[in-house]
Amino acid sequence: HRRFYILDSYQQLVENYKPQKYNGPVLLFRASKNKSKEKFLGWDKVSNDIEMVILEGTHNEIINNKKSIGGFVNALNNKLEVIQAQLSETDGHK
Repeated sequence: HRRFYILDSYQQLVENYKPQKYNGPVLLFRASKNKSKEKFLGWDKVSNDIEMVILEGTHNEIINNKKSIGGFVNALNNKLEVIQAQLSETDGHK
């Protein structure tokens, strides 16, 4: 019975959660085989600044596919380098 209580509690939390607007950029990784009709998977309700990276496969295939993981790592690394360069420019102008 405890297991069902915990699952029910989690379900209630998910249903009642109302995210607030986020004013910063969002880097969204989406599986190419995701069947959702929502382009940004609901993230556009939270942010107006979304950059999407599409990785080949389903959500679970991405985790087990070295090529997809490599694409994820490369995209994340590139984004972090851009942010780091922007921060360095900001620090340099102080």
